[in-house]
Amino acid sequence: MRHLGKSILEVGVGHWVLGVGLVKGWQKTTTLLFFIQEMTSHLYFPGSPLNEFVESFYYYKGYEPQHRVDRFLPDGNVQIIFDLTEEPKFIYDNVSLEEIQTCKRVWFSGFRTEPITIPSGRKSEMIVVQFHPGRAFPFLSEPVVEIKNQVVPAEWVLSKYILDIRSHLQELNEIHDKLKLLESRLLRHYLDNPDKGLVTSY
Repeated sequence: MRHLGKSILEVGVGHWVLGVGLVKGWQKTTTLLFFIQEMTSHLYFPGSPLNEFVESFYYYKGYEPQHRVDRFLPDGNVQIIFDLTEEPKFIYDNVSLEEIQTCKRVWFSGFRTEPITIPSGRKSEMIVVQFHPGRAFPFLSEPVVEIKNQVVPAEWVLSKYILDIRSHLQELNEIHDKLKLLESRLLRHYLDNPDKGLVTSY
């Protein structure tokens, strides 16, 4: 039986901040008006049976942090990352911060036993598909152990249908429509491969 997904919507539209400064010795007050742009984010939990494998979809756009890179410690998670912009993203050396890999369109991040350093998210529009630990296998053409500590083009391990999904996501304007499309397409792929989806829960 299939159940509908649910979502948590967090929309940031920005806000004005009024700053008042006093110039010492001149008895003069200066008023400054700043506009702070906030990000738009949406956390979506797919319905059954997809939620047996996929924990969540996370969409974000407009995140503009001050820092340039983020470093993530290994946590055993695997993800599909849909980049809905055309700007390439990079993976950096953990020590020198030199660019060591370019990522475009859609990529698959295998489980890690070492840290990874990536862009902080500036000028990005992305959807991150977060799998439950050990539950990505129905969607992969390669054993997940073969992708340990690697980030690879998603079509290498999920076939080219994943690029078609990205193209359709880019055509949609509403966040909810994007996430529902992603859910339906991943569900279709799962249902087309029922033997790969056999799991036992303990």
